[in-house]
Amino acid sequence: FPVTIWFSKIIENLEKLARTELTVGIFEGSLNKDGEEIAPYAIRNEFGFGVPQRSFMRSTYEEKNGWKKGIEEVYDKIMNCDSVGSAVGILGEIVTNDIKEKISNNIPPPNSPATVYKKGSSRTLIDTGAMRQSVRPVITTR
Repeated sequence: FPVTIWFSKIIENLEKLARTELTVGIFEGSLNKDGEEIAPYAIRNEFGFGVPQRSFMRSTYEEKNGWKKGIEEVYDKIMNCDSVGSAVGILGEIVTNDIKEKISNNIPPPNSPATVYKKGSSRTLIDTGAMRQSVRPVITTR
């Protein structure tokens, strides 16, 4: 019966989803044009270590309510027998784009006059754009 097959596909997808992890961030090995690691710079800005705190990861998570709506969409897709990888991949792109947008939004406080002079710009978190470009999703299945 098609209904039995349909339910078995949903169960199969939910079991696969339970073994699937989506991580979005700036990963070790992401380098700027000078060959320097980007992750330490991102951590300093996210948490305010030695520079003013300009959270772009945690604050986006909070603003998007943990991406609850996107997670609900993943479940809807799985209940309609879409592939787990495809559904989680779409969520990964949404989360990635939201974080990149946050980085682009000139997060306060403003740069100091010395930083503006050095960078030639008053944009916070953006000098070359390497940090924003390094935000990416990784999907793993165990």
